[in-house]
Amino acid sequence: MNKAPTNSTAKQPNNTTQNKTVVNTAKSSTVTKAPVNTTASKSVSSTQPKPVNNTAKTSNIKPTSTNSTKVSSTSTAKSSSSKPDAKLTTNKTSTTTQQKKPDQKPDAQQVKEVKQEPIVKKMNVEHIKLQQLFNKIEEYRDKNRSLLIIDKLQANDSFTFFKYKGYIADVSEYLIKEQTNTQNREKSVETARKQVVYSLKAGGTLVFFVDSMLVDLPNFFKEAQFFSPSQLFVPEEVQKDTYYVQKLLKEEENVDGFGNKGGYYPKKEFAATILSKTSDMEPDELIKKLNMPADLFDCIIIS
Repeated sequence: MNKAPTNSTAKQPNNTTQNKTVVNTAKSSTVTKAPVNTTASKSVSSTQPKPVNNTAKTSNIKPTSTNSTKVSSTSTAKSSSSKPDAKLTTNKTSTTTQQKKPDQKPDAQQVKEVKQEPIVKKMNVEHIKLQQLFNKIEEYRDKNRSLLIIDKLQANDSFTFFKYKGYIADVSEYLIKEQTNTQNREKSVETARKQVVYSLKAGGTLVFFVDSMLVDLPNFFKEAQFFSPSQLFVPEEVQKDTYYVQKLLKEEENVDGFGNKGGYYPKKEFAATILSKTSDMEPDELIKKLNMPADLFDCIIIS
């Protein structure tokens, strides 16, 4: 009974001492480690980024998903950026292939369209003397060609020539009369039509004389059915009844020399020409100013 208090009293001081020792040891260890850690942290921070920040960054990023996303987006970007290059390569390849095959036959439809395109013949220009004019008209008529005649002589010799060797539809005179109110357009067109009727029946040369004027002939004769350039200025076409019966003649004019109805017959010696005194213009330019189809004409220049 007396030993119990003695044991308890003896153990308490021992425990207190041990606790103090532990505490002191903890304190000393804490004091000792503080400068070491401080030095280490300073040396580390001076040489490399802070480990705490790196850990935070690493913890916030998902390595697997981010890398896969970057890889997929990169591969997608590359694939999408490579597509235009592929198209360009394909186009270049196809172009090169087409260039390497010049002998490739076109489709039947393309061939048909090419055949339907009109052949435009370049206007032939020839310089002659006035004495050669009559023979040259016949020569070109036999070639199924009409003539644009340009007279560069000072005198109006070619006009005088056709007064005796042909028929003249003087368009320049018609215009002057219209400007002076002595003749209207209807009368002018009718006068020209009669000249075509007479010259075609007689087999002479018909001249549309424009002098030095730049007359839009189709516009001048726009009310006249007979003024059809693709027929009137094509020797083979003007001989057909689809022209002279349907577009040129009046019913009472369709008679022969004895008055027999339906006996009108065109002579193959007929030729329709255009005579101009314009000397400062090239033939190709002049025929365009007259608004006539250049592929129907050749040109003779009298000088």
